[in-house]
Amino acid sequence: MRPNKLIVMMSIAAVLIAAALPVLAAQPQASSAHGQLTAVEDRNTSVIIDDRGYILSPKALIYDQFGKKSSIGDLELPVPVYIEFQYAPQGAVINLLKVTPR
Repeated sequence: MRPNKLIVMMSIAAVLIAAALPVLAAQPQASSAHGQLTAVEDRNTSVIIDDRGYILSPKALIYDQFGKKSSIGDLELPVPVYIEFQYAPQGAVINLLKVTPR
């Protein structure tokens, strides 16, 4: 390969990598926690777990103690849960909520 062609190819690769970095960095990181779900508020859009408020995503997956899909309104409170959430500008948003054994 000629040196000029190699420099051009390396420059193109550097530009593509630089363009992809902000997109990758902007991806929110998922976090997880265990706690006690004690309240469901605001028409099932907010929950209180260990005295901390979370937003319940409309697309959140919710599983009962038997591992079956459930709705937030069907859970008997208080109940121990495992959650996966992401931080967003409006607050911590739950994407997964599983009832854990008592």
